[in-house]
Amino acid sequence: MNHKVEIRKQLDGNFTAYFAGRKLYIAEIKESCKLTKYGEEVQKKLDAIKLAEELGNLSEAARISGCSRESIYNNRRLLET
Repeated sequence: MNHKVEIRKQLDGNFTAYFAGRKLYIAEIKESCKLTKYGEEVQKKLDAIKLAEELGNLSEAARISGCSRESIYNNRRLLET
């Protein structure tokens, strides 16, 4: 059995929701926090930078994270700018 909720965005930025033709009263809307493919790549880069800082050893962090030392250097520089 499939149930569908229709969510309509209003001009003022708020939302209204309907289920089976009846208006629902929504207290809060939360979007899924599942990372996209792009988000996963960015998170991997951030994790490698953090690991390098925690270990104090860029070569070891590169080996563990699967990123090259050069990419960690470049990503850290981009992050700082």
